[in-house]
Amino acid sequence: MSKVGLVKVAWVRNWFERWGDREWFGMYDLVLSSSELGKGYFERKEYGVECSRRCPGGGKNVSVPVVSVPVEVLRIGTSMLPGKGVSGEESDYVLTMGYHKSEREIMAFDPGNVQFVGALYGAGWDSEGVPEKFRELWRGGKGFSEMAGIYESTKVVVDDANVATKEWGSVNR
Repeated sequence: MSKVGLVKVAWVRNWFERWGDREWFGMYDLVLSSSELGKGYFERKEYGVECSRRCPGGGKNVSVPVVSVPVEVLRIGTSMLPGKGVSGEESDYVLTMGYHKSEREIMAFDPGNVQFVGALYGAGWDSEGVPEKFRELWRGGKGFSEMAGIYESTKVVVDDANVATKEWGSVNR
């Protein structure tokens, strides 16, 4: 049982079905989804939860539609705070994604065909088999806490989405 006054928040940015299939998912007080599709999915789904007080119908196990729990879209990579770019990290566009030794759709893109300064952040782009055109853009991996500054230092953020996020219209950073 949770402490009185504890607010439980779920931040779902990938594997939407896995989150939704967990028996404890309906026990959150707020669900933050990284896409509109994810939000709609959770608003339509019902979850069985164990009720300890003020149970509907007097039962202990009830089915609660998650629409009774607020579901909001959390725009990843946005901030309500005034922007502070990172000096030396300026670019016209930035790619934020990891490379895990499998082809990504973005790899069809040729940075040499555009007249803009690009940057690539994410793990694995220094691995064997990565095309040179991406090694030249790669500026290393960054932690989530550093990404807001990177986003503020560019004009366009590109994420080709991975297998866990693509069909949901979500991004992973």
